[in-house]
Amino acid sequence: MSDTVGGHERHEPRGVPTARDTTTTGRDSAAARDASAPARHEQTILLRRLEKRFGTRRALAGIDLALSGPQLVGIVGADGAGKTTLLRTIAGLLEFTAEEARVLGVDLAGDVRELKAQLGYVPQSFSLHRDLSVIENLRFTARLHRLPAADLERRARELLERTGLAPFAHRAAGALSGGMKQKLAIANALLPEPALLVLDEPTAGVDVVARGEIWTMLQARRADTLILLSTSYLDETAACDRLVYLDAGRVVASGTPAELRATAALELYRAWGDDARAIAVAARALPYVADAHAAGRYARVAVPLGRTPGAARVLADLAALPHVRVVEQRAVDIESTLLALARKGARDGGDAEGELGERRERPELTSGRDAHRERSARGRRAMPERSDLDPGRDVAIRAAHLTKRFGDFTAVDDLSFTVAPGSIFAFLGANGSGKSTTIRMLIGLLTPTAGSVEVAGIDVIRTPRRVRDLIGYMGQRVSLYAGLTLRENLEFYAGLYGLAGAALEQRWGALRERFGLAEAEHENASELPAGLRQRAGLALSTLHRPRILFLDEPTAGVDIQNRLRFWDLIQEEAESGVTVFVTTHFLEEVEYCDWVCFIDAGKLIANAAPDAIRRRYSEGYRMIVRTPADARDAALAAWRNAGLDPTPSDGGIVVRTPVLTSRVFDLLASTGRKGADGRVQIEQPEMAGLFRGLMLEAHGGGAPRDDAAAACDPTPHLPTALPLRWRTPSTCARRRRRASRCGGDGCGR
Repeated sequence: MSDTVGGHERHEPRGVPTARDTTTTGRDSAAARDASAPARHEQTILLRRLEKRFGTRRALAGIDLALSGPQLVGIVGADGAGKTTLLRTIAGLLEFTAEEARVLGVDLAGDVRELKAQLGYVPQSFSLHRDLSVIENLRFTARLHRLPAADLERRARELLERTGLAPFAHRAAGALSGGMKQKLAIANALLPEPALLVLDEPTAGVDVVARGEIWTMLQARRADTLILLSTSYLDETAACDRLVYLDAGRVVASGTPAELRATAALELYRAWGDDARAIAVAARALPYVADAHAAGRYARVAVPLGRTPGAARVLADLAALPHVRVVEQRAVDIESTLLALARKGARDGGDAEGELGERRERPELTSGRDAHRERSARGRRAMPERSDLDPGRDVAIRAAHLTKRFGDFTAVDDLSFTVAPGSIFAFLGANGSGKSTTIRMLIGLLTPTAGSVEVAGIDVIRTPRRVRDLIGYMGQRVSLYAGLTLRENLEFYAGLYGLAGAALEQRWGALRERFGLAEAEHENASELPAGLRQRAGLALSTLHRPRILFLDEPTAGVDIQNRLRFWDLIQEEAESGVTVFVTTHFLEEVEYCDWVCFIDAGKLIANAAPDAIRRRYSEGYRMIVRTPADARDAALAAWRNAGLDPTPSDGGIVVRTPVLTSRVFDLLASTGRKGADGRVQIEQPEMAGLFRGLMLEAHGGGAPRDDAAAACDPTPHLPTALPLRWRTPSTCARRRRRASRCGGDGCGR
């Protein structure tokens, strides 16, 4: 029985290294031994009443968990739920109190150096030797684990091929793109062939192609290794063998994805129409609806089983709402399951304070702002078609033949696009495709090699300072000064913008209420949960009422509840007339955008509305319309008269359409009774699959290139929300030093 007491993190863990210096072990826990499995697989994590405090703050509150055998286990939950703390405790990196805590047979209360041989750990801020090459990082890890030279060569060759890093074996780790660094960190952890692999957000901020490659690596070890990983991606969550959902430092639910879906106790509906945001707002007013939010052309509506008046009544009520063209009932998916578990965790409560503060944020699952709902109910602003744009007045951003070279390396190659005012413009691409370089040229931080840029009608190249007062910028890392409270951060940024006195208080009062920041105003910025930090960053970037907002991966690493709330705020900005230029690796977020631009290797490969992307790169929407036998011939004729090609099926007809037009909705209403009696089902191509197809097409079936320009770009990464006209002497000096070290050839020096 272990009873190790400690209130602080071990800065020098007991023999357990991190990503470059992986760990694990070998005795089996008798408490959870699986006698039928081979000896290698008699591995167990056994935690009983595990608690962890940081000073007076409790991050884990009585965790009971038993896991054994090779499987892939997802650790999921809201920001601040305790995921990282749990994984670090399992890896032997933190002190704790518990009735019992054993990993791979090793008592975590004792000497955990025994874990070193068989446990691999990759933290969020994975640790690589930046100045060592890829192969040198692997050799260093091999020496730490005393691997024989023959084993090193065999395993290194296999891992380099599997990760796609073989062509870059002699490149410095610091010169790799983000996705490649992630793959190298995982390769380091896999090199000793551990029995237990612990990964904390291993794919955060990584594009869908690189994520697929990382998951291919994990699949190869799935049959031999117990893998624990935390993730905020819905597709990754659904792909796990087992899920452990945490809330407030407690295990709320544990089981297979199917088991968790069954316990969600929900009915899920979609209400399709031309204004999904207004539909969602109206649906929330129904007394039995727990949650409703917009997702592209439809609103997702969740109804708890304990409240439902029955599917027929729900479908009829939804069909009667304004803007609704067709409704359908859906099977409960992983997104609605996670939201239901979040509600359960909030309802059950508990006295854990989370990882980062005594007051742990419980984000609303809907906006909760009456003013916002009233605006949304009036409908989304009408967006002009690109062909209707007035060249002089209707373009918020114009890039023409934009090119940026670093020596012989072309980071952005003849890029041209326009962005309509008040639109949400998604700028997508793989890691290293040139997105951040493009953004820096758009906001005047980097001078193009060729081409022109206009933002808000201002020539950015000639007068970059003029444009900076008109734009807001939020980078991939929210920059709040850790030693300051949120209020003190506000006052610092307000001073840079020239805001003070009554004007500042009036502006901050509105933002504080709208962004849900009131309770956190006087907390240290370093102790804010991730979702709240993101909202604070967005609030600070809009402090000066910018006309155009640039958001570079604003939701990276944020849980689904906070992502939905964050996008609610983004859409509010667009509804108020602000143009939003956003990059993201959560491709389901593309559904919230008006326009999508895909780039690869600095070149434009697609530029259209989301539905136009579907029309070009998929077979479009697949609709199943259940019709009585005596009405089927008439329904088939109606669809054929509309120029579509319906096919009879059991109980109805199947129709494919490239886009959901008003005519299609009318036909669904006439032949499927608007779905009010459960007759209609619509299958929509997922954007993630289309993106993979786009990337493979761009590379002739191969993988996207690495972006060495990211390592050689001499432009400094500015703090989020920092007024772009401001520089410190150290920033400028650092820029000059980086430029002098880098030959501009993508070398990463």
